[in-house]
Amino acid sequence: MDVTIDEDIDRCHEFVVADLQTSGRVLWSVVNNAGVLTYGHLEWGEFDDFVKVYDVNVFGVVRVTRKFIPLIRETKGRIVIVASMGGRLASDNLSAYCSSKAAIISVATVLRREMAKFGVRVSTIEPAFFKTGVYYAVVPSFEHNWVNTLDPIRQVYGDQYFADQLAALKRRRRLSFGSKNLGTVVDAMVDAVRSRSPNRTYSPVNLWPLKVVPLVLPYIPQWVLDLGFRELDSTKPAFVSQKAK
Repeated sequence: MDVTIDEDIDRCHEFVVADLQTSGRVLWSVVNNAGVLTYGHLEWGEFDDFVKVYDVNVFGVVRVTRKFIPLIRETKGRIVIVASMGGRLASDNLSAYCSSKAAIISVATVLRREMAKFGVRVSTIEPAFFKTGVYYAVVPSFEHNWVNTLDPIRQVYGDQYFADQLAALKRRRRLSFGSKNLGTVVDAMVDAVRSRSPNRTYSPVNLWPLKVVPLVLPYIPQWVLDLGFRELDSTKPAFVSQKAK
């Protein structure tokens, strides 16, 4: 179903209710897994693309969850929400994606406290560096956003800046340590659904150095993170280059 369309969600709900009545079963869990991104500078591309990210990653999750809460409440079941480590660590060119994931983590946190009164458990899954469809959408989205950027803004950055950024992005993708083993994420989902005492947060990764990131991230000063991202990107827009001359 399309989680941005109420009629789709209603049809899904009707199907589930009818199936439960026929089978005599009950609904134990809902796993919210839909997600999209747009990749590029904040002022690039069309605003509608930014809105779409929130419509799927935040409002879509809320729509589906609100619809199915009554069924989950009856069984004291589980609500699972797939967020991202990007919701804890904002990355350049991903302002829409990372902020939407930060928003849904906050929604899940409040929902967990509200649902605890009914015996319903709420967990977030916050993966990092997995090669999903979202991962492979980064380069096409970057190119799409540049093409759809207003001419005055494109002139500020310059075609050479975009070309340098795109080349660096593709180079990082070739060297990426992203994993195709999605089983680690699925295992976290299964545990959140089946465990007697599910975690509030799961941070599935396939490389051990990344396991420490969620632990140390709250203690890293923002200026250190800013410096780190600045070191990763030395390209300068045309506007800055001209000023330097």
